[in-house]
Amino acid sequence: MTSKQQTLLDLPISIANQVLEKLGPVEILTCRKVCRSLRTAIDKLGTHFNKISIRLWDNSVSVDFDGIGINYCNEFNGGSCVWFKKQQKTIEGVNYIKAAFIDLKILLRHTSQLYISSREKYRHNTVSYFVDVLKEDVNIHVETVTLNKFSFDDVLLILPLFNSQTLEEILLWETVAADEFEQITHLDQWKNTKKFNFWICSFECEHIEYLFHFEEFSIYTDEFPIQSAIKVRDDLLTRSTFQECTIFIVKANLKPVELAQIFQADYSDGDAFKINYSNYNSNFAIHCEDYSFVDDKWKFVIQRT
Repeated sequence: MTSKQQTLLDLPISIANQVLEKLGPVEILTCRKVCRSLRTAIDKLGTHFNKISIRLWDNSVSVDFDGIGINYCNEFNGGSCVWFKKQQKTIEGVNYIKAAFIDLKILLRHTSQLYISSREKYRHNTVSYFVDVLKEDVNIHVETVTLNKFSFDDVLLILPLFNSQTLEEILLWETVAADEFEQITHLDQWKNTKKFNFWICSFECEHIEYLFHFEEFSIYTDEFPIQSAIKVRDDLLTRSTFQECTIFIVKANLKPVELAQIFQADYSDGDAFKINYSNYNSNFAIHCEDYSFVDDKWKFVIQRT
């Protein structure tokens, strides 16, 4: 009598999990498509990556898992070409964007950081597709999300995909918000996040009060009016949750000495300064320094001590 050959799923679950844990990302995705039992086992086990980076190009999507790169390209017949470690695999009848986002949907469940950059011309169509694929899992758990070169409309579509209780940091790079900025403040993801970074594009300081609930934030602004500095002193620094902020100021409409005098009325020692400031509740270290030898640019930092 011939005994039945055992498979991976016939092994004790603890041993099967040890085998699955040693697989690379492509092997995991392949195993998951074998049968329902493997799909369930892999989803339960999870795939643990510290950071996933996605770059959207005109005819390809590149995905990086902790330094392991996979590239999804468009095939002329409408299918996909997947490159991994110089090996090529063709997927017939599946658009490359769909193939990339479906695989991403699996791996996003167990990563702490997500970076998405859009370098394509028709990015909104891709973003809509991205949202359609992922919106079924509206409980995506990441701690940090970075969105680079997206329109503000796209940002408003993408952020609600992430669990508002686990998201701790939002980074927006090269994103022009303008008059639409207030819309983001109504999202739970915005309200519950602890850190915010708005970089490369200028932040309008008329919105600065919307940042005061964060523990930490960094912004890049063309100008920092005295009214904003006073709001920081009289509102932000009275909040027990605040820890640190960094403001990069491009235009010196407010001279650094004038900025220092908002926190220390008798200050007169020069533009670059380090002062200690105390209110009724807390102590802060405040410093300002020139960070460009070409243009008039200042880095203004406040830290709770």
